[in-house]
Amino acid sequence: MRGTMSRAVDAHLRYLERDGVTRDGERGKAYSAFENEADGKAFVERGREDRHQFRFIVAPEDATEMADLRGFTRDLMRQVELDLATRLDWIAVDHHNTGHPHTHIIVRGVLDDGRILNILYRPPSATGRPSWSPGNWVTRARSSFRQSCRTRSKPSA
Repeated sequence: MRGTMSRAVDAHLRYLERDGVTRDGERGKAYSAFENEADGKAFVERGREDRHQFRFIVAPEDATEMADLRGFTRDLMRQVELDLATRLDWIAVDHHNTGHPHTHIIVRGVLDDGRILNILYRPPSATGRPSWSPGNWVTRARSSFRQSCRTRSKPSA
């Protein structure tokens, strides 16, 4: 990502980590699959040369009752990795500054082997679970892709 897109990524990270978004009104803190306090700037730098990135907003219907939105997000991202059959480099920031707690997730646009990651999102099927599939058939006019999806705190059987 170069030029305008690179500046947009920096601005998006500032937006996610701004003051007043936690339950206590503190500054948002990025986390990842394994880190409770991930370095958002280092994440952005790792992806600086990526062709694109993916931005998701996850808003569980019962988020206000959830004690562990972070754990829910990690479980969700583990499932996405299983569905895509690749490890993903991602960070997330939980926002509690609205009546609907939600999580912003940024995923680098590369597979674990360095190839370009493309994701096709299919809405929940009869099973109630969304389907994620890699594929080059996803085309977007912009190099970043934003998809909001509503999920459930307990996966369907």
